[in-house]
Amino acid sequence: MNLEKYDILKNVIPNKLYRAFAYLFLFPFITGILIAIGPFILGIGVIYLAYKNIKDEKIKWTFIGVITVVLLILGTFARNEFGKENRGENREKNENKQETKKEEIKEEKKEDKEAVPEETFLVTKVIDGDTIEIEGGKRVRYIGIDTPETVDPNRPVGCFGKEASSKNSELVLNKRVKLVKDVSETDRNGRLLRYVYIDDIFVNDYLVAEGYAKASTYAPDVKYSEQFVNSERKAREEKKGLWSEACEIKPQTSSVTPNYVAPSVAPAPAIGVGAPVTQNSTTTNEVSSGGVVKKSSTGICHAPGTTYYSKTKNFTPYNTVQDCLDSGGRLPLR
Repeated sequence: MNLEKYDILKNVIPNKLYRAFAYLFLFPFITGILIAIGPFILGIGVIYLAYKNIKDEKIKWTFIGVITVVLLILGTFARNEFGKENRGENREKNENKQETKKEEIKEEKKEDKEAVPEETFLVTKVIDGDTIEIEGGKRVRYIGIDTPETVDPNRPVGCFGKEASSKNSELVLNKRVKLVKDVSETDRNGRLLRYVYIDDIFVNDYLVAEGYAKASTYAPDVKYSEQFVNSERKAREEKKGLWSEACEIKPQTSSVTPNYVAPSVAPAPAIGVGAPVTQNSTTTNEVSSGGVVKKSSTGICHAPGTTYYSKTKNFTPYNTVQDCLDSGGRLPLR
């Protein structure tokens, strides 16, 4: 059998070897086309033959209708299958593109971070648990937290205040820290308001989580307020630091304080007690209404008859001076 007459590529590709490769490529391609559209071509051919050869009009058009419906069903099925395959391929391509884009963005951020190092500041002094001083003399107040007082001359040293200052020194003193602003630049005292980071430690949150500070957020600097509250709750539950039993407020009692000597004052009328309080007199627990020891809002214990006793309007009452001192109060300077 002479097949050369069917060699349609003979004049296009003179080399027999190249033609063989060309046919190997075309054969599956043409086969795929025939498989895809073959049923439709066959159906059209059947419809044409039926139209030409069936004489009974009713039978002819019924037959043509059935073939047409079958072709429509086959066409819909083929389109759906082909669409599924295309959608799957497109979805996979889109996912690959998104992953590639994410990787590129990560690489760009990494390069930018490496190219531009973050600015850090040397901590030259620790004022207390929540305030530091950086190079240049500028003071920085930690945002969103408050540690017990240790340096205010008008307030007593708070429980766990010294420990908070020591821990702050341990974390940041003579080290370089990163300072991050929220909304406000400074507080009313001119101190920078910042979140403080050293290496991987978020110092503000660390102090709260370990019981050295409590959450104390003021608008508009509220970015991490919820985080600080959660850290404080956990520290309370675990009784860490200032939430431990060592810092619990002792209950007020009416015990006798035999050896307390009141500061020197001019004699004044007794207020609810049997005699005026003067130098070298002692206080006891024999206190009636109006003769209580007043602890002012600044933490100073004022005994009846002292200079500022009658002037102290906002106070916490105690039975004895010792009770007031035990609660964290202190004696007046004069």
